Parts: sequence; structure tokens; C-alpha cells
Amino acid sequence: MDLAAYRLLAEALPHLVWFARSDGAVTFYNGRIARYGGLGPDPDGVYEWAPIVHPDDLEETQAAWRRAVEQGTEYECEHRVRMADGSFRWHLSRALPLDTGSSRIWFGTATDTQVLAETRASLAESEARLQTVFAGIDQGFCICELVVDADGRPVDYRFLETNAQFEDATGLHDAAGRTALELVPELERHWVETYASVALGGTPIRFQQESKAMARHFDVFAMPVAPRGRFAVVFADITERRAALEALQESERRFRNMADNAPVMIWVTDAEGECTYLNRKWYEFTGQSESESLGRGWLDATHPDDRAHASVTFSEATEHRTGFSLDYRLRRSDGVYRWAVDAAAPRVSSDGRLLGFIGSVLDITERKEAERTIAAQRDHEHEIAVRLQQSMLPRAAIQDERIQIATAYITGSEAMQVGGDWYEIFHAPDGRVVVVVGDVVGHNAEAAAAMGQLRAGLLAMTPFVDGPNQLLCELDRFAQRHQITNFATALCIFLDASTGAIQYSCAGHPPAAVCPPRGPLRWLDEARSLPLGIRTPGVRPTASASLEPGAVLIAYTDGLIERRGESIDVGLDRLAEAVEGHRNEAVHTLCASTLDALTEPNVLEDDTVLVVLRRAN
Repeated sequence: MDLAAYRLLAEALPHLVWFARSDGAVTFYNGRIARYGGLGPDPDGVYEWAPIVHPDDLEETQAAWRRAVEQGTEYECEHRVRMADGSFRWHLSRALPLDTGSSRIWFGTATDTQVLAETRASLAESEARLQTVFAGIDQGFCICELVVDADGRPVDYRFLETNAQFEDATGLHDAAGRTALELVPELERHWVETYASVALGGTPIRFQQESKAMARHFDVFAMPVAPRGRFAVVFADITERRAALEALQESERRFRNMADNAPVMIWVTDAEGECTYLNRKWYEFTGQSESESLGRGWLDATHPDDRAHASVTFSEATEHRTGFSLDYRLRRSDGVYRWAVDAAAPRVSSDGRLLGFIGSVLDITERKEAERTIAAQRDHEHEIAVRLQQSMLPRAAIQDERIQIATAYITGSEAMQVGGDWYEIFHAPDGRVVVVVGDVVGHNAEAAAAMGQLRAGLLAMTPFVDGPNQLLCELDRFAQRHQITNFATALCIFLDASTGAIQYSCAGHPPAAVCPPRGPLRWLDEARSLPLGIRTPGVRPTASASLEPGAVLIAYTDGLIERRGESIDVGLDRLAEAVEGHRNEAVHTLCASTLDALTEPNVLEDDTVLVVLRRAN
């Protein structure tokens, strides 16, 4: 067979062309072999092509060539071949046998498919990425094609591909390859019509639609894909979200209906403190419109003198997420300012986020006026009570050049609370100075009356007793016999102003004190017994002390030293410090400075009596 014509043809082809003998040995390559490095014939004219095949492809290539040679069948193999510059490029090698009668010759080509291989690899990579996205998308996804009837009209659509979320979102199983009406026979016609407009019209669409047949509500994005008649759908089952939204809307409607019919003004703010809702009562009361009042516009209806404080209160509540109650004047629709109380509480989500505040505003003008009236009345009543109390106390101290006396009486802060605190200072028949300080339990007219009776009884019984213990015993009998009180404290002191000798007895009362001109204060805390009126009277103890010239005797009631939540020892220490610090001052100055140190204006909870007596030098 003359191969010259074939050789000429081989040189003209844009491929690597080769011939091989029946045993598979390659004996000819066309001129393109120069592009492939290191390939040439051996002395017998045979080309050993194995060195230019990529090592990873060699075994498969040789096996395919042996199989074709042995069976006399077509040979085809894709592999990488080394080029003259040392790089490898993909080639598709093909060969066909030609029987000449006495022998078999192979005619083959090797076509450079590098670009095609790279394109395939790129497509494969793109496909892999697409499949990753396709599988990882957190919504349902499918690719479908329209199903048309004999007249070309869309009547159904077939699912070609679906992702993992498709079944969860639709409840449909094994959908790929089946049509929508196969899976849901009662599916509404509008689904086919909508998707047909996308697949044939070429325009994407986003919509929300309910399928009663599937008992679901979907949020859908559909777009056309090639070839014509196909479309892709990304969708989510929003049935629960829709139901929750409808429930929320219904709740909001109920809230608005309730709020609009409430007898108070109601408002709601967001997390930034901007007002987002005011009920109908607000608009009726203030005359503001919705556009005027929302946001921070409601502040314009507050009194100019209250506006800054109201704004700061709201801002601080939002910042600290705390409720508040605020009084301010609010302009009514007729221009008159009315007092209002605004109370609010924060709204917090289940995860702790501040959603805003909800509050109510109530007109309290009548209450404010009533409070002012009551306050004025209480002040008047308190003044009357003080005058009554003071009228029951000694009008003047005794005159005795051997001693100096200062007294004080302070009423508690509560109006019309006439107390049972009292004191008496007088001369006994033997010339001694008698100092009695007492306190009847209670803050009412009964306590004041009991105090008056005890004072009267005390003065009447003094001529018939010899000392303070006997006087307290007789006073106790008097109180119980006439049922004057069942609990009263008293401190009784007999002082010989010439010698400074003191006798004293204490019936449940805070101890008196002696403060010398120099040195520490001493408490007269002996001769203690139970208060008056609580059991059958008996013998009460007496104790002695002395008051040196210039020394000070201090007697008082518990209102001077007791404070709520504080130990009485703290009050006693405070009293000692105050007296020692001013011991050498005049008795009136000492009395005043002691009161200043131990009392707070407008905070005193109990009536207080203080007696300061100094023995002259």
C-alpha cells in the first residue's frame, strides 16, 4: 500500500498524526512532532512515545493501546503529553485500524484538548460550588420545567432538582422527576400560571402566596433559567411566621382598642425613647395631632417650667432601663395647664433587650388641690397641737440663786400628734429641788391627758414623801388606781442645791447625766425599775450622786437620743459628746447647742424634752 498520499495528508492536518504497525509500534509522526520534547525514532525507525506521556496517565494509556491492538478495535484515550517546553497539555488520542490483507496499519491522531480540559475543569469547579451553595442554602430550592399540553399551553410543571431543605419546606418527598399535580393533585391553578409567566416571560418575580391544598404559606422568589420553559425557585415556608404575625397584629388591635377606651392617657415608646403610640384620650385631652405628638413632640404639651425635668427623666429611664413616676403640668386642649402623673415601666424582650416603655398619664389636678388643702389643714392642726402641749408644761422655771436652769420642748413632725412627754421642776417642802421628767406612751389626746393627770398627782403627793423612790411608788399607785395609763416612764431627782447631794430613782426612763466642769460625763444609771402602770406597785430603789459647783445635770426624754434603725448607745454617745463639748457655756446656750447636735429639723419623729441644770459656783 502506498502511504505517500496519507503522509501528505497527515502533514496538512492541524493535529499530531501518526501511523503504527500491526504490533503497535509507531513508525511515523507528522511534522508537528517537533512540538513535543524528546521524541525521535530509534535505529529501526520506531518511536518510543511512553516518555512524553504524563507518569500519572501512562499506565491507563498503555493499557488502552494494548487492548485496541490485541482486539483490532478503535483506540481512544485522553491523557497529558509533555511539550517541548517541558509543560504538559491534555490530548485526546484516537486511532483506527486499516487491514491491507497481509497486515494491519493504524492511523492515529493526537488532538490538543488543553483548553477544553481547562473549560471542563472550570465548569466542574463551578458546578461543585453551585452544588455547595445549592445544598447549603437555608431555604427550599428547586429547578423546574413547564409541562404543556398538545396546544402548547402550560398545564403543570416538573421538578428537576431539589435541595435538602425542599422536603422540610413543602412536606413533599422524592419530588425530583415528578410533577406538581402528581404530588399535590388539588394544587391551585395560580401556581402554574405564575411560574409560566416567569419561565416564558423571562422576568423574575417575588411574592407571598398561600396554598390551601398544601396548608402552607410561602415566601417565593422565582426566576427564569435556560433553556426556555425552565425556572428556578427559592422559597421559605412562612406559615408559622405568618400565624405569629397575624396573632401579633390581632394583639395590637386588641391593645389599641383597650387603650383607646381606657379612662387614662396611654403611651408607648421604642428603645431609643421615641414615642410610637398615644391613645385617643391623649389627643382628646391635649388637642395635639398624631404628627405633633409622636417622637418627642408630646413634650410640647408640658408646661415650660416642667419640660426640661420631664425630658431628662425620660432619657435617664431609657438609659438605665428603670421605671419611673413623674408629676408635671400638662396643657389641656383649652390652654389650661392641669397637673398629671406619668408612670411607666420598661418593656423587655425574652432575651433581655429593651424594647421601650409603656406608660399612663392621669389628670391629678383635683388630688393636688386636695393635698394642698390637707397640708394647710395639717399645718394649722399641728400649730394647735403644739400650743396645747406647751400650755400643759410649766410656764416658768423656779427661782433659786443656787442653780441655773434651761428647758426645751420640741414637738414631733406629725401634725395633731399631742405627745405624752413632760417635765416638772419645783421645790420640795424641805427646800430640795425636785426635777421630774416623764413620758406617757402614745401620741394622742389620751396620752396628753394622762400626762396632765400624772403631773397633777405628782405635785399633790410631793409633800407626803421623803425621796424620789417614794414619790415614784405613790405616782405608780395613783396611775393604776385611777387607770390613768398602763405604761409610762419617769425619772425623779431630788437635789440639795446647797451641798450638791443628789438622790434619784428611775422607772424605765433613759438615764440622767452629770457633766463636771472637767473630766468625763457620768451617767446616773443605777436605781432602775420597771415603768409605771405595768404591775402591782412595790418598793422602788434609790441611788445617790453629787453635783459639784459648776457641774451640769442633764435630764431628757427618749426622743432626744433614739433614731429608727440605730442602737440607743449611739444616741447616748452623741449626747455625751455634745454636752462635753459645750459644758462651760451658759445653760441656755448649752441647751440649744445640744438640741442642734441631736435633732434634725423636720425629721424628728418623737416629742423631745431637755432639762439642763447647773449648780452655781
